Amino acid sequence: MRVLRILPLILLPFLLAAKGDLYQPVAPADRQLLKEGLDRYVQDQIKRNWSDLFEIKIPGYAIETNYDDLSGNAPVLSKHEFIEKMYQLTSNGTEPYMQSFDLVSITPVKGGYEVHGCSKAQRESFHFKGILTFTAYVSDGQVHFGGWKYIYLMPHLCSQTEDSKIY
Repeated sequence: MRVLRILPLILLPFLLAAKGDLYQPVAPADRQLLKEGLDRYVQDQIKRNWSDLFEIKIPGYAIETNYDDLSGNAPVLSKHEFIEKMYQLTSNGTEPYMQSFDLVSITPVKGGYEVHGCSKAQRESFHFKGILTFTAYVSDGQVHFGGWKYIYLMPHLCSQTEDSKIY
């Protein structure tokens, strides 16, 4: 009986080590900067701090689409226009707003990193949960982030990667 009480304490370090360092794929020079920037980005999204988000967004940040325009052809909004647009889209229910975020993975991609996380979001009275993605680019000692979108919506667990089967 005593072994059953001690077993979780013995296994906990192994379970935590198995999860590993999610920042391992990130270049060592970018690791701390990306970690701090990611925390800032997530807090800006959750608290809807559009003013600060404007400072760390990718020029051409996805406002009304699911993709970021890195070609330089996206409309350039002033800080005031950006804040107004983001407030309008989240308050009228056009775009959901993030309520939570747990990092799942970071993958290097050309020129930056693709970030995946388990997140909850809300749009009007609709609540969402799923795996979302966004891009992060590190250059000249700064991190810039793109708009997020769900790639897998409504899993039972954040580790679930296929649709539930109904029998």
